[in-house]
Amino acid sequence: RIIGGDEPVVWVDGEEVYRDATVILKAGADGSLTVDVGGRTYTVSIKSGIKTVAQMKIGSTTLVANAKDGEPISLKGLAKGYYTVCILTQDRDYFRLILYVE
Repeated sequence: RIIGGDEPVVWVDGEEVYRDATVILKAGADGSLTVDVGGRTYTVSIKSGIKTVAQMKIGSTTLVANAKDGEPISLKGLAKGYYTVCILTQDRDYFRLILYVE
């Protein structure tokens, strides 16, 4: 897959994932999320269930705000089920990711 220079690059547990991908995590595992947005700051939020970007604007939990590239974000402590992770860059670009904790 070809990725543009301004496209966010996201890794879950060291494995690269793409926009709107679904990633499976083991319950109780110390998962981590790493983001590279080309030097811009970003915010990561999470919400239980499979949500759209618009649904993430209300009631989601912010994991990090104004973060810099390469800072690992912990995903531990998630109960079984689906979660939506939304990454918002300072350029207002959204990157949505679905996590399934089994």
